[in-house]
Amino acid sequence: MRRTAPIVLALLAAGLLAACGAPPPPTTVTGVDVSPDAATIEVDETVTLSATVQPTGASQSVSWESNTPSVATVDTSGVVTGVSEGAAEITATSSADTSHAASATVTVVSDEDVVTVDCDAATPLSDDITEATTLPLDCYLVTTNVTVSAALTLLPGAVLEFETSSGMRVADGGSLNADGTSVNPITFRSQSGDSDDWRGVGIFTSSDDNVLDNVLIENAGMTWSSINGNNATNLYLGPAGRAAITNSTFRTAGNDGVGVYVEGRASEFIALENNRFDDNEAAAMRVTSHQLGQIGSGNEFDVDDNALPGAKHIRVASDEELRSSATWPATDVPYRFVGNHVVGDPGAVITIEAGATLEFDTGAGLAVDTGALRAEGSDTAPVTFTSASGNPDDWRGVGIFSSSDQNLFDHAAFENAGMTWSSINGNNATNLFVGPNGEVAITNSTFATAGNDGVGLYVDAGSSVLSAFEGNTFDANESAAMRVTSHQLGSIGAGNVFSQNALPGAQHIQVTDDGDLVSSATWRAVDVPYRFSGNHVVDDPGAVITVDPGVTLEFETSSGMRVDSGALSAVGTSDDRIVFTSATGDPNGWRGLGISSNSADNALDFVTMENAGQTWSSINGNNATNLFVDAFSRVAVTNSAFNDSGGWGIYIEEDGEVTDAAGTSINPLTEGDNTFTNNTEGDVRLP
Repeated sequence: MRRTAPIVLALLAAGLLAACGAPPPPTTVTGVDVSPDAATIEVDETVTLSATVQPTGASQSVSWESNTPSVATVDTSGVVTGVSEGAAEITATSSADTSHAASATVTVVSDEDVVTVDCDAATPLSDDITEATTLPLDCYLVTTNVTVSAALTLLPGAVLEFETSSGMRVADGGSLNADGTSVNPITFRSQSGDSDDWRGVGIFTSSDDNVLDNVLIENAGMTWSSINGNNATNLYLGPAGRAAITNSTFRTAGNDGVGVYVEGRASEFIALENNRFDDNEAAAMRVTSHQLGQIGSGNEFDVDDNALPGAKHIRVASDEELRSSATWPATDVPYRFVGNHVVGDPGAVITIEAGATLEFDTGAGLAVDTGALRAEGSDTAPVTFTSASGNPDDWRGVGIFSSSDQNLFDHAAFENAGMTWSSINGNNATNLFVGPNGEVAITNSTFATAGNDGVGLYVDAGSSVLSAFEGNTFDANESAAMRVTSHQLGSIGAGNVFSQNALPGAQHIQVTDDGDLVSSATWRAVDVPYRFSGNHVVDDPGAVITVDPGVTLEFETSSGMRVDSGALSAVGTSDDRIVFTSATGDPNGWRGLGISSNSADNALDFVTMENAGQTWSSINGNNATNLFVDAFSRVAVTNSAFNDSGGWGIYIEEDGEVTDAAGTSINPLTEGDNTFTNNTEGDVRLP
């Protein structure tokens, strides 16, 4: 029987609901628009913003919020009121779906009146300032080089135009107070409007009264020693010049000039904040490394990405050692270093902020003799050390000679070094050099493209210290990923990637000898072989060198390893054998391993030893062999393979002993599950 009644009732119910005006489901919000999206108002002035929620059928209810109420407030109707000078983001958020919002930028300016001066009828200015002077508000035409040897004050809105070959020098006893406003800046410019048409402003005094705030200086570039030290620039700070420079603009310096030129280590920015550098021909500014810590916040050195080609940087010259602590901030352009820069005071700590880029000109470098260098980047904002040209072998790298435990590189990127210089890198081509007694922690950093047959990292001596070494990556360094001594192998931590160093012949860690190994250490398995040069000797009763499963030890010609006292524990697994071999792969390619210790901790398990055969009395008693067991010495040998020796697989001296893992004396040829292949003289030489 058909069941029609429920269907009819449902249809009737739907009809009744429609007739009663049941609301339709709400319209899904897809976006918010705010109009206007930018506005400028004065203090206490208002502007009304409107918000439209999309689509038009959606609820139009929004909430309003200011991110900086101290600059501008907004009420529930979108009426914005200026409170103080600055900028605020005003945001409208959909009440129906708070994931949709839009903002407008409201700039609040002073309510002062804009003043104008008539430069068509400019007042000539040619006399030196020899007594305290406040120039009346006007446009002035400077017709010569004016020397200021007393206090000179300029009023907001003043304009100084300079004829060709003219300029202003603030000399001994003088000061310049150019304190403009955002509405009425003070302007220094060429009369013609052309760049490279006047000599700029030179400040040679250390007066605290030198102030440039809301100032525009443009179009200088002519050189003159008494104005700018023969340097093309808009503003020059002489060897003792000091000034507070804020909210100012330096642009269009010609003649390969810079916006601001700072001469020497004693020059000083009393303040350097919220300034803009635009279209200067050679660089935003030129300083020495002594001023880097004086660079404050809010500066734009590449306004609107508008710097001229080759000028997107701050040029940094050297001028004697850095002897004070400083923080070098990240800026929107690289620092470009010229010459060798040296930290040279035990109390000086140079900290480089995350995101900073340090470029080095050809032949330039950075060394820490005493004191410390801390480059603390992040995943998204590393600290970068690179060549200015982008070419390998084009700068001298960074050298750490200081034993300070403050030296740190975290999330740092090194690349393109390779030029040698004794005071930077001990005449070794490398991105980063750790000298004798130098100490540094290196984590999460990259070392790439070291040229001139160079390495990513060069650790010079057994006394050098890697206090941390984890999470680093090596890529395309010409000679090897890094060069260390065997003393540093125990400092190599987890997470390092060496195998990206894929150039032919460079996929290894170079390991040199530098004195006996007298401390216990674990040599961790890494993704490339350790390549040993020289003879490496364990010689302390308490020293145990533990070699992890999976380690490959390659030995260059005339190289080998000996345990005089202490022990060597090389215990691999069936899946991760430990390999001792020649770097060339040829028989007779190295001197083998010598055991001259009676320690019960000496052990070779799941080891492959091959290609030895060169004789050397202190390694193998002048016996060609992969493994030499000296008189009154012992080693446990199990599950191991001895192959392709130019002499013996194992050579056991009179009163020498090979044992199993339990310490029971064995014949390694027939006991211990060892194998022997293609050894020229024989497999085992027994006493």
